[in-house]
Amino acid sequence: MAIIESRRRIALGRICSWICPAILLLLAACHDAPRKNPFDPQLTPPVELSVALDDTAGTAMLTWTSYTGEAEFAEYRVLRNVAKSTEVDTLEVFEEVEQATFVDYSLAPNTAYEYRVSVVNVGGLEMPSLVENTPGYTVSAIELLEVAVDEQVGQADLRWTRYTGPRFQAYQMERRSADEDDFVVIKRVESVDDTLFTDDSLQPDVAYTYRIVLVAAGQQWPSTRSSREQFTLAGVDLLPTDANAQEGSIHLTWAAYAGPEFQRYQVIRRQVGTDQEEELAAPNGRADTTFADGTALAGIDYLYTVVVQAAGQELGSNSREGRLVLPAVRLADPVFDSATGSVTVRWTPYAGPRFRAYQVLRSTAGQIPRVVAEIEDRSVASFVDTGLVGNTEYFYQVGVATTFDE
Repeated sequence: MAIIESRRRIALGRICSWICPAILLLLAACHDAPRKNPFDPQLTPPVELSVALDDTAGTAMLTWTSYTGEAEFAEYRVLRNVAKSTEVDTLEVFEEVEQATFVDYSLAPNTAYEYRVSVVNVGGLEMPSLVENTPGYTVSAIELLEVAVDEQVGQADLRWTRYTGPRFQAYQMERRSADEDDFVVIKRVESVDDTLFTDDSLQPDVAYTYRIVLVAAGQQWPSTRSSREQFTLAGVDLLPTDANAQEGSIHLTWAAYAGPEFQRYQVIRRQVGTDQEEELAAPNGRADTTFADGTALAGIDYLYTVVVQAAGQELGSNSREGRLVLPAVRLADPVFDSATGSVTVRWTPYAGPRFRAYQVLRSTAGQIPRVVAEIEDRSVASFVDTGLVGNTEYFYQVGVATTFDE
């Protein structure tokens, strides 16, 4: 029995020695072709991300390292969220493994962001990079520095600070009158260097408020408002009149109109004590500020006014009185000739305007003077009165008749 058992053990040993190499060969074949797990994070390492903000252009440049993992690459995903927000946006997807940059042009002003770039392998495993933060770019309203109203021309000059931030689009000049509820755009300029504007569409005696609205990054940023600005049309100042006896005229002078939209002057005359006015002249030049009234009658008191027509209004000046006194002739003592019964009357020649004739008047005591001679020659300054009655006292006067019958 012992011998039989020994042989059985030997046989079993031979069987084992044959079977074991076969198993080892099978295991060796499995080790040569291992299967890789696509969800193994070690096979899909994340990229390293850096973000550079361009606060002049209002953009962010993203740069990341190229993917070098063992798992087969599928795509990059560029992810962004507003800081402290859980809502994540996919900005772009790249399927080229060589792609390693992206420029974000869609930043909103005054907003901080967080960026990630995820690597996705063909199995769908997504491995995000570490978060990179950027504070974003800043946009703020500009400052309205000055609103200067020029009453002489009826316009307002606006001046403001230049915008120095990114994503500039335009300046909007806005105005609101006292009877308007909302601001109205009166001008839009698209050059960032234009920081001056002249509003020449003002109406007199209307109060305006201004502001400058910055249009940048698709939004509007209004400046502070100006105080209420307005201008008032003013008439002219009429200087004292100057009566010229030699010319027979009354001279008027006034200050030039200094306001906007000048049309013309009107020289108005009224005889004192009456309500009747007459227009003497209507000069249409702003610099035409003198006028000589050659139709004024001597010895009459007049009241003069200059009216300015401008900007659809009539602006009256102050009033000035004027009175013309023509030069009189001076009568010498009459010379009586008892032998001929005549009287020689002499006078100084008339030196004034509008001469028509000398009138020699004679009267006796208690009688009304009557014209005894009318001489139309200005150079003749004497008259011999004959046919007088003796023992009678005579009185003489010499007057000047003018073409205006003054």
